[in-house]
Amino acid sequence: MYYEVIASNNFEHLAIKFKQEQCSDYFMTYEHEMDFYEFGAYFLKAGCVKNESYHKSAAFGEKVLQENDERLKIALWNQIFPVAIKFMTERPFAYDSKYPRLSALLTEVTECAKKFKNNFGEGLSHDNQFETERLRLVPCDKKYQSTLIEYFVAHKDDLLILYNRPFSEKNIQFINRMYATDDDNLIRFSILDKSTDNMVGCTGVMFVGKVAYIEYIIFEEYRRAGYAFEAVNALISKLFNGDIYRCVNSVYKGKFEKKRAVPEVIKAEICRGNTPSENFVKRLGFNFDGVDRFAITKYDANGLPESQEDKLLYSLCKLE
Repeated sequence: MYYEVIASNNFEHLAIKFKQEQCSDYFMTYEHEMDFYEFGAYFLKAGCVKNESYHKSAAFGEKVLQENDERLKIALWNQIFPVAIKFMTERPFAYDSKYPRLSALLTEVTECAKKFKNNFGEGLSHDNQFETERLRLVPCDKKYQSTLIEYFVAHKDDLLILYNRPFSEKNIQFINRMYATDDDNLIRFSILDKSTDNMVGCTGVMFVGKVAYIEYIIFEEYRRAGYAFEAVNALISKLFNGDIYRCVNSVYKGKFEKKRAVPEVIKAEICRGNTPSENFVKRLGFNFDGVDRFAITKYDANGLPESQEDKLLYSLCKLE
């Protein structure tokens, strides 16, 4: 999965990309204004007023559907479906006669989202869980999302270390949205201490084709106890052994298909200077692949890009 920043009025460019990409691996954002989910929220009219941005978004969706191209329709569907999972119960979709094709599509999307929630719970795209000697890994549902946000409020410095964002209400909202909506490419786990059932952190992977990008967070009070290694090492083994499942780009028109999530390679991307994370992935057996110059964006308190940092690239291949 990758992100491309585009100007808010460049809908022709976005249409071209929709034609090229026929799955939800490709996400877009408006330049310095909205992330992907807010972009989709305009399509779903999730609490937004009918301002210029709404009409541009809706007109674009209508234009895409006028092409009568099934691949374009699927691409558009897969862009807005995760947003429907997040917003449909909070702000019901309302039909807009100015955009009949888009409204008809969104009616389908919201019905499909209801089926998805009924089948998979609170918008989660996986039901994997497993145990290690001391830990239990379970889907990161709403209860654990709230615990995570409470942790960042109490440990403000970690927000900057982990997500390159200083503590602010806007950045907390961003993290909350990020964890509130999974899609078929994300598999996140809450890490629980089996002896106390306390949440000690999170881990997960983001799939881009046959590549899985690893992420991990251990809360400060539980660090230096080996929890991160125990949880992430177990997750890696489960992935390579084919014991983890996900729903892959099969949500279109309510076709839910559960498939094994078996990556060919697992990658870790680390901001230069984060020596503990470097040492951690090396201990897991990851190999250093090189440096991607100025590839990590750091944000200010308003959630806007502020600077660029080097990204250190590590990978772990599946052994035959």
